[in-house]
Amino acid sequence: MIRRLRPLVSLLTLLGVSIFASAESSEQPIRWISEHYPPYNFQDEGGNPRGMSVEVVTHLWDVLKLSPSQRKIEFLPWARGYGIVQRQTASVLFSTTYTPQRLELFAFVGPVFPIRVAIISPRSRALSILNIDQLNQLRIGVVRRDIGEQLLLEQGVDKKAIVSTNSVNQLIKLLKADRVDGIAYAEGVTRWTMDKQGVDFQDYESVYTLLEGKLGLAFNKDTDKKLLGRIQREIELMENQGTLERISDRYLKSLASGWKILSQ
Repeated sequence: MIRRLRPLVSLLTLLGVSIFASAESSEQPIRWISEHYPPYNFQDEGGNPRGMSVEVVTHLWDVLKLSPSQRKIEFLPWARGYGIVQRQTASVLFSTTYTPQRLELFAFVGPVFPIRVAIISPRSRALSILNIDQLNQLRIGVVRRDIGEQLLLEQGVDKKAIVSTNSVNQLIKLLKADRVDGIAYAEGVTRWTMDKQGVDFQDYESVYTLLEGKLGLAFNKDTDKKLLGRIQREIELMENQGTLERISDRYLKSLASGWKILSQ
């Protein structure tokens, strides 16, 4: 009798494994979306993903045991990625600044790194900004749907005072050409980009702080809660073990002097 049952048990075992594997493979893979936002996330000269947040994401891939075909980051204009993740399940946008408005639109995990967003202007202009009303008298460059633009609008800056672009590279070009009085953007990203473009950051200064906040990973609202919880726990473990700090130090060491200037 036992001998007769063995083939049946083996068959059921194989079926169980097959069904389990099929269920896993049928899960929709996560669409990882980012933008050029160095030193947090960017592509090197060879088109390879690099950056502080990219290192966090690649670590998460290992923890989640994703297959090679699922380990892909799409670099898109910020406004496009921002819209995609609101509409498409199983998608995530990084690095994304936490704000109350965005917490209603996305399911955040993190935070991973700090960020400071400010109005950055040429020192030669000697701007002294004390309130939002003064910003309405200026032309301020932003990246469309970026945190800088959203903060200006939330704090009451008139749309007529805002000049929108699609990328930080375009933003720096506007600033260099004196087509705007200043830009509303992340200080660290501005410093990094200026260095890459051969622009002397000593010629610029932060004149008004819009936000001192945190960056995280913004998932679509309908993302599985168990998955989000697992990722959140891993990020907290990275924080507690000092991993996030070590990643940050590696990227920011070469920009230490620039960060000190921006923080004055």
